Amino acid sequence: LLTAISIERCLSVLCPIWCRSHRPKYLSGIISGMLWVLSLLLNTLGYVLCRLFTVIMLTVLFFLIFAVPLSVLILFDFLGYKFLYSPEIGFVLSCVNSSLNPVIYFLVGSYRDRRIKFTLRLAFQRAFED
Repeated sequence: LLTAISIERCLSVLCPIWCRSHRPKYLSGIISGMLWVLSLLLNTLGYVLCRLFTVIMLTVLFFLIFAVPLSVLILFDFLGYKFLYSPEIGFVLSCVNSSLNPVIYFLVGSYRDRRIKFTLRLAFQRAFED
């Protein structure tokens, strides 16, 4: 809003005749309303995607830790390299990765619900304190 106000003042100082004769009457209100709507949309989008971001990052992190070793082992075995690393360990790590995804979804979802309930409880508590 400060940027829109500054641009409008700058235009009114630099081009006063144009501002009086050609500037739409409700331009300031329309621009301010559009900026409020844009701000609301971006904040809502950030709030919604922040839970999503956590799920994606945790899933990728656990995939790199648990699932990639088996793939690398299979690739090196295909190329003819032999390691002391047992393939059973790779299979166990891959199974752990597959079973961690529902746990990640559950924990992130329960944290989000707990945070919403906590803020609602505080809001009701503050409202009914008087």
